[in-house]
Amino acid sequence: SGPWIASNMTALSRTLMRRATLTREWQLFLQKYPVLLLPVSGELPFADQLDLQGDEAWRRVWRAQLTMIGIPFMGLPGLTVSTGLVGQTPVVEYAVPVGRHTIRVERAGYKTINETVQVSANNPVRKRYSLLPE
Repeated sequence: SGPWIASNMTALSRTLMRRATLTREWQLFLQKYPVLLLPVSGELPFADQLDLQGDEAWRRVWRAQLTMIGIPFMGLPGLTVSTGLVGQTPVVEYAVPVGRHTIRVERAGYKTINETVQVSANNPVRKRYSLLPE
C-alpha cells in the first residue's frame, strides 16, 4: 500500500498545483476583463437521465457541463443569469469579480427587475428571472 499511496499523493499534489496555477491565470484575466460571458452548458438541454444511459452518454454530459463544474472547482466567482431559454433551461452564464453587483433585467412590454447580489469566491450565485407583462 505504501507505493500506491505515494503515487496517489504525487498525482494529487500535481493536480492541486495545476489548479492553483489555473486559478491565478483566471484571476489575472478577470482583472483585465471583469466580466466574462459564456454558456452555462456546451449543449442545449439534454434528454432526461441521459447521463444514466451508458459511459459515452455520461462523458457527453460531463464535457458539456464543464463550465458549471470548473468555475466553482477553480474557486472563481460566478453568477448565472437566464437571458435566454430553450424550453425552461437557461443558456447564459456570467463570470464576475467578487463583490456586490446589480442585475437589471428588462424587455419592452415587461416589468423591469432590479436586484443586488453579493458574489463571493468559491460560491457561485445562480439566479433565474421570469419577466411579467406590464
